[in-house]
Amino acid sequence: MNINDSLPCFGLLPRKTSCSHRVPRRILESAADNSLLRCKKCGSTLPAKVYKQTVEIILTPDEMLAAGEVGGRRNAEAKAAGLPDVHGYSGNGLEVHVLGAQAELAAAKFLGVDWEATINTFKAPDVLDYQVRGRKLHGYDLIVRLNDSDRAPFILVVGTGPFYVVGWLYGHEAKREEWLATHGGREKAYFVPKSALHDPRQLLSKSCTVGSQPPIGISR
Repeated sequence: MNINDSLPCFGLLPRKTSCSHRVPRRILESAADNSLLRCKKCGSTLPAKVYKQTVEIILTPDEMLAAGEVGGRRNAEAKAAGLPDVHGYSGNGLEVHVLGAQAELAAAKFLGVDWEATINTFKAPDVLDYQVRGRKLHGYDLIVRLNDSDRAPFILVVGTGPFYVVGWLYGHEAKREEWLATHGGREKAYFVPKSALHDPRQLLSKSCTVGSQPPIGISR
């Protein structure tokens, strides 16, 4: 199957590995938004709308390199300052910083704006007014921390290239008791399923800013 004619499955296999199955775009064209697509390989089930609203973003080699350099700088600055991961992560910090930078650039490219590539800004917005959350595996959910802003919009970007802008929502929408969980021995956080995310193309209207309400037409 041509990779350009399909999207990756958003399911997970045992031991948190990505499912290698692909979802053909021709199936999505005729599927109703609320129809459930079940992967025969990993068993995951998602509404067709999740795949239909997902936007694929391809970074050029130069863009990947630029984002990698920014991620490396962020990691080096954090180490030099003796800053531990505030959320209890003890793995490869460089990989996390690089992935985060690449996800931010992918989101900026999707939005059609310049990426500022900031260093040491922490809780400040990543792109325009948006917080970008990059996840390495396609099957991972959007993470919103307990101390994240209720008023900020959060964008989920998955993958390591190509990147997929799956959707977004406000912090206050993410903080639901049923999504609060602990994974990998780390602190609790809200893990928002992709089926709950708003269509990312709504962000192109530029009406989704900190403190505003979702545009008309988006259901809560």
